[in-house]
Amino acid sequence: MNKTLRLVSLLMAGVLAWSWVGAGAIEARAGQSAMPLRSLPAQVRLVYDVLTGKDGLRLGQAVYTWQAEGGRYRLESVAEAQGMTSLFLGGRVVETSEGRLDGQGLVPERFTHLKKEKLKGSARFDWAGSQLILTRGIEPLAKGTQDVLSFPFHLALTVTENTAAWPMSVTNGRYLKHYQFQVVGRERLRVGKTTMDVLHVRGSRAGEDTLDVWLAPERGWLPARIRTQDDKDVPVELVLVS
Repeated sequence: MNKTLRLVSLLMAGVLAWSWVGAGAIEARAGQSAMPLRSLPAQVRLVYDVLTGKDGLRLGQAVYTWQAEGGRYRLESVAEAQGMTSLFLGGRVVETSEGRLDGQGLVPERFTHLKKEKLKGSARFDWAGSQLILTRGIEPLAKGTQDVLSFPFHLALTVTENTAAWPMSVTNGRYLKHYQFQVVGRERLRVGKTTMDVLHVRGSRAGEDTLDVWLAPERGWLPARIRTQDDKDVPVELVLVS
């Protein structure tokens, strides 16, 4: 039971529960800047099962809502524990990302993380001043930096099978982490009762935690699966339900 409780606690720490480590800023390369953008619908609602641990313990569900209009976007995730986990955990985890859409993808301006209606992390992207203002301090803001909600959708807009490896920084509102992303290749993924072709994209950090996203071309390149892994080798996955 102690092991189960430790895994369950990852959800309330944020759907994408990472062990964050500070690092020096890196300059983003122009690897994706010349790519034409795909178009996403004006409104999308995605429901994911939230799983953790090597055995895929189901914690609950997360509902992602995407809205885009007039060159701007808003993305919200609402995660709640269900089943046995709800006996130990209460409340909701709500994350929001807002910003602009331009020729290079998503340009976040504001990110917030609420747990049980209390602010646990936030980020303000000061692009003019090249600063990322977090709840725990200020970091240099490199071109292409994303937050934990925006990065899969940024990949959905910009990545193809032929994309060369590129660096990208990602924040959860408290810390900033720097990854080297690459396209792993095409795979088959079961989503609900169907199996679909997906493009696997991975961000890594010198043997530490990784970010993995599986983009589904037949679903408008939206993320069908999102997987993180902290430095204790505990995976957390979001698997598309509908």
